[in-house]
Amino acid sequence: MYHGKIQTLHLEPSQLCNASCTVCNRRLHGGPKNPNIKDVYTTLAQVKKWFTPKFIGGLNRLILCGNYGDPMTNPDLLEIVAYFRQHAPTLFITMHTNASGRSKKWWHDLGTLIGKHGDVYFSIDGLEDTNHIYRRGTRWSPIMDAVNGYISSGASAIWDYLIFRHNEHQVDLAEKMSRELGFRKFIKKTAFGFYNDDPMIALTHEGEFDYFIYPKGSTVNKVPDQYDWNVNSVFDVNAKPDISTVPQDIKDRLDVVDISCMAENGSEIYVNAYGLLFPCCFTAGKWQADSGFVNAQLREFIRTYDEQTIDLNKYELDHILHNSMFIDGYKDSWKCPSLEQGKLMVCAEFCGKYKENTFTQILKDTS
Repeated sequence: MYHGKIQTLHLEPSQLCNASCTVCNRRLHGGPKNPNIKDVYTTLAQVKKWFTPKFIGGLNRLILCGNYGDPMTNPDLLEIVAYFRQHAPTLFITMHTNASGRSKKWWHDLGTLIGKHGDVYFSIDGLEDTNHIYRRGTRWSPIMDAVNGYISSGASAIWDYLIFRHNEHQVDLAEKMSRELGFRKFIKKTAFGFYNDDPMIALTHEGEFDYFIYPKGSTVNKVPDQYDWNVNSVFDVNAKPDISTVPQDIKDRLDVVDISCMAENGSEIYVNAYGLLFPCCFTAGKWQADSGFVNAQLREFIRTYDEQTIDLNKYELDHILHNSMFIDGYKDSWKCPSLEQGKLMVCAEFCGKYKENTFTQILKDTS
C-alpha cells in the first residue's frame, strides 16, 4: 500500500476528553458514554518504543488529533512533543483542541516547543454565550487563557469555527476577535453531520433529552419525541454489517466510485491512543464507533486479519506496514464491485473520486 518512507504521522495522544460534543462517537448524542472507549493516553515510553529517532527524522508532518480524545488531556504531551522536536527540529506539527483545560503556562510551553514549525487549531464554535452549546462541557475562561498563553509564545494559532444556527450571527464578531487576539487565520465551516434541516439531539450524561442543535440557516423548531436508547446496543462492536440499512442512493453512488486513497497518496498513517495502526483517522474512527454498516464492515475487515496484527505493542511499525492487510487487503477491497461484496464503505465515502465527497465537505471553508 505504501511506497517509500512514511511522511505524515497522525497520532491520537489520548482518548480522554472533557467535552461532550453531540456528533462525537465518544458518547451517544453527547450523553451516555460509549462503552468501547478506553480512557487511556499514550505515554512517553510508548511513543519512544513505537517511533524510533530514525523514523521521526524522516517525517515531514506530525498531526496531534484524535477521534475520541483531546490531545491536551495527555499528561505526557509536552514531553512527547519535545521528543519529536529533539529528533526533527523542523518537523511541522499541528494539533487540534477544544483548549478548555491546562494552565496558561502549559500552553505557552507548548507554543515554545512547536514554534514557527506548526499550527494549533483551536476549535471554538462561537463566543462566550454560545461555544458551549455544541462544545458541551467546555468553559470560556480556560479557553481564553489557553489562547493567550499559546499565542504569547509567538507560535501560530488558527481559530476553527463550526457554524450552527445558534452561532451564525456571531461569525463576523468572532473573526474580528481572532485578529485582536493574534490568530494567524480564522476558518469558518458549515457544521457537518446534519441531514436536511433535522437537528442534532443533545442528551444529558444520564441519557435524558437536553436540547436540539440546529444547522446553519435552519427554520425548523422541532418538538422532542419520546426517545429510548440502549447505549450498549447502539455501540455493539460485535454487530454484523447489515447492508439493508444503507440508503439505496448511497449504495448506488459508492458501489461504482473509484477510490484514490489519501493516506496512500500522502504516505500517511494513523496510530490511536493505545497503539493500533490504521491508514487514516477515518478508518480508525470506525473501530470503536456505533453498530452502523460502515463501522461494522470495517471491524469485520480488520478481524479477518486479526486485531493483534496492527498493534504496535506487539509488532514494530515496519512489520505492520508489510503485513498482508496493508500490502494487499485495503487495495483489494477497493476493487470489489460493490459495498455488499466487500468494497469498504469508509474508503469509498471519504476517498471516493466524486464531487465533494465526505472529506471535502468536512474541510470546506465558507470564507
